[in-house]
Amino acid sequence: MLKQNSESFDTYNTSANDIKKKILREGIWQPFTERIKNLEKSQEKLWELYYLDCNLDNKRKVLEDIVNLQPVIADWYSSSLKIIDLERNCGVCK
Repeated sequence: MLKQNSESFDTYNTSANDIKKKILREGIWQPFTERIKNLEKSQEKLWELYYLDCNLDNKRKVLEDIVNLQPVIADWYSSSLKIIDLERNCGVCK
């Protein structure tokens, strides 16, 4: 099971304006990179499950989860590049 960040920000129950203020105050890079790390750790754990399981049906399900995770990870990396470009161009991120 993944270790949860104890300082997690509850965006679901927070207004858009409060989220915007938090981002402007603290920057976006730290929580953003933590999410990427969590996605990669999830992928790692899925591969561990895949190699440990002997049941072909279970292996297929785990592979399906790994495949479904790939576009999410790719999108996070693509977004990271946009954040880096934004920071270079106007100094928005911390």
